[in-house]
Amino acid sequence: MKAALAATQLAAEKTDIALKEYKTSSNEWRDTVRDLTGRLPTRIELEQQFVAIEAKIADLRESRSNTSGRDTMLEQTRATRRWLIGIVVAVLLSVFAQVAVFFSARVP
Repeated sequence: MKAALAATQLAAEKTDIALKEYKTSSNEWRDTVRDLTGRLPTRIELEQQFVAIEAKIADLRESRSNTSGRDTMLEQTRATRRWLIGIVVAVLLSVFAQVAVFFSARVP
């Protein structure tokens, strides 16, 4: 009977040791998870960041649209200037040619 009692006590002690080890590792795991989740941003913080990023993207799109529109306008203005310069040069050459013909015809 003493042997059975001693075996039971030994088994109880081993169980207590194993249970303490389990609780220790479980608490360490719980603490690790708590530390990790404490460092993560909350849903509200993430939503605020997403809203801010979306606003910045919208601003960039608007800026790019304005820039491309301005570039198109500048290119059209340059093309119009080139046409006007070409017309002015052509008219001036025509006038000089007419003057040259007029004076060459008058000279005896």
